Amino acid sequence: MRVQIVNISEKVKYVWWATMRCGSRSISDVLQHYDFFNYELENKFTPTSDIRYVYFSHTLDVPETYTQYPLIAQTRNPYSRALSHWHLNCYKNSSTDNDKLVVLQTFEEYLTSTSIMQSLINPYTKYSPKYLIRYEHLEKDLLQLPFVDLNNSNVKKSFEGAILNNYYLNEGVEKVEGSLLRSSDARYALWQSYYNSKLASIVYEKFALEFEMFKYGKNSWKI
Repeated sequence: MRVQIVNISEKVKYVWWATMRCGSRSISDVLQHYDFFNYELENKFTPTSDIRYVYFSHTLDVPETYTQYPLIAQTRNPYSRALSHWHLNCYKNSSTDNDKLVVLQTFEEYLTSTSIMQSLINPYTKYSPKYLIRYEHLEKDLLQLPFVDLNNSNVKKSFEGAILNNYYLNEGVEKVEGSLLRSSDARYALWQSYYNSKLASIVYEKFALEFEMFKYGKNSWKI
């Protein structure tokens, strides 16, 4: 039987989909206080599955045992998400000089490759998440979760560090020269500046249904 890999809290009775490149690392710092466990590693909450000590799962599924739990999922403008995937996958340490970064593919080369990123349409349509945490509104959307309580000092500390100050700013590419251009809010990349009409059309054609489902505009790549 196939293992269904998700993050689950029996304490607050929620399933969390840590959608890749949608702020999952920052969100995990807050949700770790609510006993979420990685279902792949062990089918119950233990030190070996506790996301405080082990990495959370990115897989989008729900084990049959937990289908009654409300589902929390993350999303992001597909244009922005595609750029983040490129940044993670194509900025690497040089094989000959680890002090330097090399770009394995240009952004255009990456966008024209067979697979840019996973489509969210099928799993999100199948399970209809109750709560969406949008990358562009992490602070607002995270606080809509009924169990998140900033009166808890540990939760508040994680929220301020990971969400308000984003100490995972360059997670995945930690060298300064690998940082993306930043907007006036330094937590977020100025991702629109990496696009032109040609590149935007490539992403839109591949993810048109996702733009529609999450209500991101076709022209949202324009500054």
